[in-house]
Amino acid sequence: MDHPQATPDAGLRFGLLGPLAVGAAGAGALDVSSPKVRTLLAVLLLEANQPVSRERLVLALWGETPPATATAALNNAVLRLRRTLGQERVRTAAPGYLLAVEPGEFDVESFESLARAAGEARSRGDWQALERACTTALALWRGTPLADLPDLAEQETPRLQHLQETRLQTLEWRAEARLRLGQEQDAIRELTLAAAEHPLREVFHEQLMSALHRVGRQADALAVYRRIRTTLAEELGIDPGPRLVALHQRILAAEHPAAPDAADAADPPDGTLADRTAGTAESHGAAPPLPVPSQLPAAPADFTGRSAEAALLADRLDAAGAGTGARVCTVTGTGGLGKTSLALHVAHRLADRFPDGRLYVDLRGVASDPADPADVLADFLRDFGVPDEAIPVGVDARAARFRSLLAGRRVLLVLDNARDSAQLRPLLPGSPECATLVTGRRRLPGLAGATLVDLERLDDGAARELFAAVVGAERTGAEPEATEEVLAHCAGLPLALRIAAARLSHRRGWSVASMAARLADHSRRLDELRADDLAVRASFLTSYENLGTGSQQVFRLLGMMPGPDVSLLAMAAVLDRPVADTEDALELLVDACLLESPAPGRYRMHDLLRVFAAERAELEESESGRAQARARIVRWYLLGMTEADQVLFPGEARPEALDTSDDGLPPYRPLGFADRARALEWCTAERVNLVHAAQLAGRHALDEYGWRFCSVAWAYFYRTSHIEDWLATADAGLAGVRRLGRPFAEATVLVSRGAALMRLNQHDLARRSFLDALAVRERIGDLSGQIAALNNLGLLARQEARNSEARDFHRRGLALALQLPEGPTRGFTVGSVYGNLGQTELALGNHEEARACLTRALAGAREAGNASSEAAVLRDIGLSWQGQGRHEEALPYLEEAAAVAASTGYRVLQAFALASQGEVLVELGRLDRAGERLAEARALLPELTGLTVDEAAGFIVAAERAYRAARHRSNVRSLTA
Repeated sequence: MDHPQATPDAGLRFGLLGPLAVGAAGAGALDVSSPKVRTLLAVLLLEANQPVSRERLVLALWGETPPATATAALNNAVLRLRRTLGQERVRTAAPGYLLAVEPGEFDVESFESLARAAGEARSRGDWQALERACTTALALWRGTPLADLPDLAEQETPRLQHLQETRLQTLEWRAEARLRLGQEQDAIRELTLAAAEHPLREVFHEQLMSALHRVGRQADALAVYRRIRTTLAEELGIDPGPRLVALHQRILAAEHPAAPDAADAADPPDGTLADRTAGTAESHGAAPPLPVPSQLPAAPADFTGRSAEAALLADRLDAAGAGTGARVCTVTGTGGLGKTSLALHVAHRLADRFPDGRLYVDLRGVASDPADPADVLADFLRDFGVPDEAIPVGVDARAARFRSLLAGRRVLLVLDNARDSAQLRPLLPGSPECATLVTGRRRLPGLAGATLVDLERLDDGAARELFAAVVGAERTGAEPEATEEVLAHCAGLPLALRIAAARLSHRRGWSVASMAARLADHSRRLDELRADDLAVRASFLTSYENLGTGSQQVFRLLGMMPGPDVSLLAMAAVLDRPVADTEDALELLVDACLLESPAPGRYRMHDLLRVFAAERAELEESESGRAQARARIVRWYLLGMTEADQVLFPGEARPEALDTSDDGLPPYRPLGFADRARALEWCTAERVNLVHAAQLAGRHALDEYGWRFCSVAWAYFYRTSHIEDWLATADAGLAGVRRLGRPFAEATVLVSRGAALMRLNQHDLARRSFLDALAVRERIGDLSGQIAALNNLGLLARQEARNSEARDFHRRGLALALQLPEGPTRGFTVGSVYGNLGQTELALGNHEEARACLTRALAGAREAGNASSEAAVLRDIGLSWQGQGRHEEALPYLEEAAAVAASTGYRVLQAFALASQGEVLVELGRLDRAGERLAEARALLPELTGLTVDEAAGFIVAAERAYRAARHRSNVRSLTA
């Protein structure tokens, strides 16, 4: 049975309060079964009626490391969603897409609207309206939001936590309303389940105790109190709050209130603790008022950025949102990220919400003598007026006294620079009116129920704003390029930005460019980032010295890695450890906030930490140890690329395999690519690191490794249009291969370098490289090398529109190729030369001759299993038929070319083949299909780089122009018919 599809004006129902659900009014569920389309719909729903950027959608669908095909795949997912929901529902809206949702169609919006209505009813004391609104709102829940999309749920944790918290608040309000309305039995049934599901949420237990007491079930009510007291003690090490304690005492005294009073139901809407207790102080024998400590250091005057983090912390710490226990928030991150500045900014912002005290202490977590919790507690007790003789002995007794003293009081604690959870636990208050804000350089997973904020570097906008706030907007505005260089060198680290800005602000004669120049030198960058008692190096060193010896060495070796990030497998090879042990070592550094893990199995440091890590390696690793590490790094990337090249482009001639039998290094762990897709995925992830590894080999005379990079990576760089990377690997290897005195290897690098220069339109330099390579090959009698040089000279001549000269070069190459001994290499080489000759005949307008050559080339590519070459030849055959106006014969070749190119990640050829299909389909009058192919070709443009973007875009634009003209003629004929 077919699933119904929505029309643009059909009423729809969207559901996220449980597994994702979508249906048309009166027609049942719609078919949204594809995981990617379901994720796309869920993200758009979460921002209903608001544009969602393409970058955000790609992140939701593929995480931090999207595939090369992500843009095209996103377009396909949007198209499929539009087919299901209707074009008008899923709209293009800069910078991405927007899902149009009408009022009442989306359960999350309906729930939040009902929750707001419930809050209004509660504020005016309309208990029946409150009960109805809460019941209607809760009925919308079908389970856990996004339970069927766990990856997206992890990304949307703050939003989902807010939804769940609102649901619990709604449950509390409904129970309150039912108690007010005398519906105790209904309340008992609901609260029994709620208390079991949320054993640490005191309000459910308080309401359940009150309901049980009012129906005469005192023993059951007291049993509820015993359970919550035991749970709080075992799980959090705290006592029940003052409201629960007071209710327990009333039940023990056989009190039986006719209806819950203000103490049972809810706090008054406003007033401080002193205001609320003043009227009852005499009857309850209240103690004299305590001192109100106010210890917060000054808030940073130039606080910039962190608006999202500050808003989250303020929301969670706000005393108005007190729940069942003291709220705890932790801010963690490496040194210099501005954790204390953020904490003090938020604390001052909330100061008036905590009228009973604001405590601050530096716990010295990274010092050699971290603060003792017992000493901190003694100081806190003194701050609240407890005399020395009354302060208990021992941390547990002091913690209990501290919690008792804070019971019922609104106090904010800022615990700065914490060492670990064990240091913190005795310091945490138990009162729900209190809040605690913690900072630390290590993640603190041991704090149950805490809100965790893992601080990252400032984005470019916030970094620029902070720098300008200190230096002055006039100076930064006058030197925008130099300012951007300084920001890049400071890597978004607030401490580094403040130091650089402070040095400039006190040196009016310095230009911003002079500071940028001083920071450009890696070897002196950390020396420059020092002012008075502030220093980036000192901040990093404190964290480094708190690591164990083994972790310190892993950290140092990370500073030697060649690129901006590193994979788990690469580090396992460098460390010569099992993968599991390597992961444990890296995760320890992540927990210490000295390493980031942007995706599973990948790790990175920001630039300043990398400089510091490399500095420690230079100081603490021996020269031989550093040399061995560099060799392992370079060899791993080279062998990985060699393995990927063999999977992606089989059959092509390559230099002899690297002999690793006697290099004294640990055995290489093969990556074992299962198919082309996996090999391409690895190359995409490691592309930048491959280039840096080749350059590292060149700088440190690892010449047997270095010259091979361009030889095994050129095909990948060429097919994916990363020509500058191709040239960089060739340049890095050329000096090394000449040091080796290996003519064959030198000629190999020269040909590869010349081909990259040719693609970059540097024709004179390219010709010189090819002629030098040809001379070397002729001197040593290498036929294959001569063929490669002649082929490339022919390609260069054709690129310069000297087609007859190009044909001569290719015919010379073909004559040599036919002299090669029989074997797979001969077949592929002969086919490759035929392919180039066929393209040249095509350029000369000789279609029959071109097709004869290209047919031989196609056979050679298929025999060798080289899909990329196969795709290129298929497209050329299609063009030969198209050039003769025989469009029906051309179409199947172009369709197969696009499909084969797509399977190998050869995006530029895929775009050309799709655009050629569009041209042919226009000529055949199949305009709808033509438009679809041209749209697919255009969607690939964002995936292309370098010169191929303009080349492909120009070809596509010309094809689109012909399509629009044909579409216009068709419309005119329709109107005049």
